[in-house]
Amino acid sequence: MNIPFSILDSSSCNELHVYRHARVREAMREAGFDILVIAGRYDAWQIGYLRYVSDWRPWAGHGYAVFPLQGDPVLVLPAKSQSHWAQGGSWVDTLHAPNPITEIASRIRNISAQPERIGVCGLDMIMPRAEVEALHCEFPQAELVEAGGVIDRARAIKSELEIELMREDAAAVQGAFETFKDELRPGRSEWEIVAEVHRKMRQRGGFDGIVHLSHSRLPFIHPPTLRVIQPDDIYKFSIEYTGSHGYWTELGGIFSFVDPDPETKRCYDTIHRAFDEASAMMRPGAIGGDIIDRIYRVYEEDGLAINGRGIWDVHGIGLDVIEWPIVVEENDTRLELGMVLCLHPGLLIGEEQWGIYIQDSFIVTDKGGEQLSSLSHEWYILDLSAA
Repeated sequence: MNIPFSILDSSSCNELHVYRHARVREAMREAGFDILVIAGRYDAWQIGYLRYVSDWRPWAGHGYAVFPLQGDPVLVLPAKSQSHWAQGGSWVDTLHAPNPITEIASRIRNISAQPERIGVCGLDMIMPRAEVEALHCEFPQAELVEAGGVIDRARAIKSELEIELMREDAAAVQGAFETFKDELRPGRSEWEIVAEVHRKMRQRGGFDGIVHLSHSRLPFIHPPTLRVIQPDDIYKFSIEYTGSHGYWTELGGIFSFVDPDPETKRCYDTIHRAFDEASAMMRPGAIGGDIIDRIYRVYEEDGLAINGRGIWDVHGIGLDVIEWPIVVEENDTRLELGMVLCLHPGLLIGEEQWGIYIQDSFIVTDKGGEQLSSLSHEWYILDLSAA
């Protein structure tokens, strides 16, 4: 049985395999772990741990990788269907274990009979509570430590090959973004339009993702409804999807069929300027919190009354849609070459809390953030005569 999830050739797969495992082991040495238990499950935020070390993407349920500092890692999957598909489709050996903790405990004891400290990536948010308790029972004297930060920091720095693959996946998502622009017109329902966007992504190998939109003044987007598009609508659109290589891209923008009123356009221009100035700061050594401060200052310089926040402005992105670092006010993360960051200024304006997420991802380079897509992020005014 050999059903690889990756579409890469064997040489590129091996390059990723070697790079990622070396990154994890370097991080393990720094953190003082001889072995890691890596949890993952089918969730947009929680697939990446497993896929990073094994290239296996769970399509349901949960599972583990046991990753020793010395020796080969192994996938331990409780669902028979998952282990069946992973056989030969993963970089690492796969075991079907209806009681995964028994198998994990055996592998830990091969390293240390009486461990004092066990690192678990996903202990707090991914691992089922019953299995946490079972691991406690196997090693009652050991401290279970949330070790997600070990892999978080390892995968934050993308290799040249990974960045190339992220560009390819971003191009696929940009194609779906353009599909939304082509399909949006009065008389069609939100469902109809978004269905075409999903179809475009599935044709390009996209497996996971959401497509959300909103016609209200508040920036909060939502799943599509049966609502029919009207000629005077202003639509905010966001697509968050994986491409065929499994990397996430977030793209967002704003669309209408007529010119916006001057005040609304002024607000949008400020958000666009904040977006541009924040991305330009994405150089090695830059402090995350300073980028957030600059976004605030742009709004204030343009005389906009900030009235809350819809979402944080900057976060890492890769095999999970949200990765470390999550950059908020006073964040002291120092950016490094090879990080890829998603940017979407999330401040709200005035009593109506108007806002729009311009979304895109940037590679941290010596010259500032290098945009993954080729979108200009203009306000898109669509031609009704062409509909």
